[in-house]
Amino acid sequence: KIFPDDLNGNKHQLFYLRTLSGYLVKVAHNVSLATRIPNLKEGLFLTLKGEFKDRDSLKDKSYPVFKFNEDPAIIGLIHYTHKSTNPNFKEDGGIIILEKGPYYHQIMR
Repeated sequence: KIFPDDLNGNKHQLFYLRTLSGYLVKVAHNVSLATRIPNLKEGLFLTLKGEFKDRDSLKDKSYPVFKFNEDPAIIGLIHYTHKSTNPNFKEDGGIIILEKGPYYHQIMR
């Protein structure tokens, strides 16, 4: 499922993603810091790297991108799918690749 963009604060593209292992996650891709995913649609396969936050760790977040009211099957959120802006973040940040590769996930309805 693809949601309308979250326009509170930094803008995010929001969508569900089914992982290879069958888990359903919500993705919040920050389009204020990274290029918008072009032609985002259900059934698209992509590879991504980001930071995973499980559902329980996000219970106290008031920022709309972290809310999970729409589906109890969602196990968590992947965000930080852009280049790191935090000097304390030890990794390079995230990435989204729009090709089906060895590690791909499918955007779900």
